[in-house]
Parts: sequence; C-alpha cells; structure tokens
Amino acid sequence: QNPSSGGTFEFHPNTRSSSDPWAFEAVRRLLAGDMQGVDAATDAAAGSLIIFAGRMSLHRVSPVLGSTPRINAILHYEREPGRRLGAYSLKRFFGRELEDGT
Repeated sequence: QNPSSGGTFEFHPNTRSSSDPWAFEAVRRLLAGDMQGVDAATDAAAGSLIIFAGRMSLHRVSPVLGSTPRINAILHYEREPGRRLGAYSLKRFFGRELEDGT
C-alpha cells in the first residue's frame, strides 16, 4: 500500500563500481544534498516491482508522512544455493532475526 505522503523510492544508479568500490566522493556529494543523477520512482504505485543493483547503487525511501504506513517487500538473491541473510541484515531490513538461529 502507498503511504499518505512521502515514501518515494530514490536511488543513484551505479554509485559504486569495481574501480571505485567505496565511492566516497559520490556518497559525500549525495549526503551533502547534491541530487544530480538521482532517480525517483515517483510513478511507482502499490504493487510495483523495481529491480536495481542495490549493492552498487545508493538508495533510500524518502520519509513517510501521515498515518498510512508504507508497506514493501525486499527480495534478496544469492549466487550460492541455500545461502541465507546474516543476522545483521535480517535485523536491519526486517527488524528481526530467525528464531532457530539458522
């Protein structure tokens, strides 16, 4: 569902690269408010699917305003079968850890 206001998905495509894996200068500019090169999915409605290189692209959701929460799903793919997200990622993205510890 869409929030009352805000909650726009914003991303800077390919902030990082193999030649600049930390992209300190690009991140510094973005955090200082330089929005050059930032795309915003302003037309993404409830049910939209956005696929992007999250590991390589700085991204965020703008602040959600109003009483209606923004609901989303995060899909994560691994190259190795059976591999799972670690405790940090589970806590960070989903607010919880697996109960059985695996």
